[in-house]
Amino acid sequence: MWFQAAAAVKSSARLRTSGRGFHHDRLHWLANEKQMNDPLIAPGAAGFSFPGCFELTAFALAEADLTTEIPQLLAARELSLLAGALGCRPSTGGKYVSITLSFLCPDRATYDAIVADLRAHPAVKWLL
Repeated sequence: MWFQAAAAVKSSARLRTSGRGFHHDRLHWLANEKQMNDPLIAPGAAGFSFPGCFELTAFALAEADLTTEIPQLLAARELSLLAGALGCRPSTGGKYVSITLSFLCPDRATYDAIVADLRAHPAVKWLL
């Protein structure tokens, strides 16, 4: 009886792999994970393409008026929000707000500067 249950588990585990076996799939996943987290890969090597339209979401304290400060931060970098691209949504408890903004960015250095400016703001707790 127990051996039938073990055989059923083993066969169902095989169904979830690529057919080469669990260990092969695990090693393949680890190789991809290492590549994704490798600090030696150039920042602009994959992913973002510039110029492009980007969206950031900042989670901040509700008492800070970031809906007026964010356009000023972008203007300081000679950028502007896309039309209707600033959204604000309060948290359930009302202590935090999520502010989503979309903007056109010419290069990686400017994007990194905007992200650094938002992260440096004292009211911003998280940035996506």
